[in-house]
Amino acid sequence: MEWTFRSAEPVVADLELAAGVIEVSLDASEEILVRLEPLQGDSERARGQIEAAEVGFSGSKLTVHVPNRKGRDAQLRLAVSIPAGSSVRSSTASADVRFRGPAGALDVRTASGDVVVEDSADSLKATTASGDILCAAVAGDAEMRTASGDVNADSVGGETTVQTASGDIRLGRIGRSARMRTASGDVRIGSAAEGDVSVNTASGDVTLGVEPGVGAWLDLLTVSGDTACTLVSEPQGETDAALRITCQTVSGDILIRESDRINR
Repeated sequence: MEWTFRSAEPVVADLELAAGVIEVSLDASEEILVRLEPLQGDSERARGQIEAAEVGFSGSKLTVHVPNRKGRDAQLRLAVSIPAGSSVRSSTASADVRFRGPAGALDVRTASGDVVVEDSADSLKATTASGDILCAAVAGDAEMRTASGDVNADSVGGETTVQTASGDIRLGRIGRSARMRTASGDVRIGSAAEGDVSVNTASGDVTLGVEPGVGAWLDLLTVSGDTACTLVSEPQGETDAALRITCQTVSGDILIRESDRINR
């Protein structure tokens, strides 16, 4: 089933789907297209959920709500095409959520699905219990939380907050302050240049790159792991440093070095 609307400006999309996959394409087109179809073959349950879907567009807001059925929800594919720069809030139980094209603010919540941002977003707030979070670029702030999944981001321009229980954290470049916490995962940051960077992990290793020429104040602590820093030591005080790094790990290793030696 399909629905079409028109808008010359970016919109705000509110998407709700219980199970399956949500695919959002953001392009320069003025046409808004919503397509809802079974993901794993047609069934009476799938047809019932599609027919009961509530889809509407008013002002600058697009709403797609697929009501849950008692018992097991059908696996559906929700494909949405909206203008570039649009903002999206999506909520799902077990669906993957994917974005293609430049997006505005993204707020994604899923229990067991992955969150993938293939291009860029103005800001990102992503929460998943057992899925991975992957994004190319976030211009502003990013808040990413997952229980057992990995977090990967090429770059974050604003404040960064990452929390995971047993997953790894991989960040290419962080523009400002960052807080990262994981129980048993490794943390790897390709490049940091300013602000406060705090990393806390129980049994994971920490590797962090500092932009060349940036003064850094370090507070590193590991109980049974090794600590190494290859930055050039200079007689500067804490207040002279543009970057403050605090790393704590119980049984992991900590390595601090210049970012040009790390693959971002």
